Order: sequence, then structure tokens, then C-alpha cells
Amino acid sequence: FVFIPGPNDAGLTGIMPRPPLPNYFTASLRSKVPHAVFTSNPCRLRFFSKEIVFCREDIVSELKRSCLLAPPQEEEDPMDEDEVPLMTSETDYIEEGGGRGPS
Repeated sequence: FVFIPGPNDAGLTGIMPRPPLPNYFTASLRSKVPHAVFTSNPCRLRFFSKEIVFCREDIVSELKRSCLLAPPQEEEDPMDEDEVPLMTSETDYIEEGGGRGPS
């Protein structure tokens, strides 16, 4: 198991890279899960020949906060009478008669 500190976890906040969770918070979990790894945020993991970077941060809210112009709101158009509604689930498919053999 790999544990990466998030924005609301205990420890130092507001800095990047964020250090691993302190040992006094993780001691009981470390004793129960011997192969647990507590890393910094962001961290790099090597999976065979690939290197994966993990970062626990709410990037979307950061981008919205620093946006100069708000993105336009899409208006929902009422469906035209000629349009056929899309089936959104298997239940819709079954209710519409899908899956039945020829009658």
C-alpha cells in the first residue's frame, strides 16, 4: 500500500512538495500493515519500465480560482419533437423492448 498525503491531511499544509505524514500519526497503521509506504506529495512510482507521478491536489478549483474569464454556461435546449431520446442504461434498453426475440 502507498499512502500519499492529501490537501486536508495532518502535517504541513500549503507547501509543495508536501512531506510524508508524520510517524506519530501512522505508527499504529505501520504496525498492522508492514509493507505500507508513506511518501511525499507529489511522488514518483516506478512500475516495471514506466514512471508514474501521483499528485493529490484539487487542481480544478485552483484553475477556476485563477481564471480571468469565467467559462460560458451551457444552456440546456429543450429536446425537439423529432429527436429520439438516447437510452442511458440497460434498464432503458429492456423497457424499450430490447433483448426480446422476434414476436
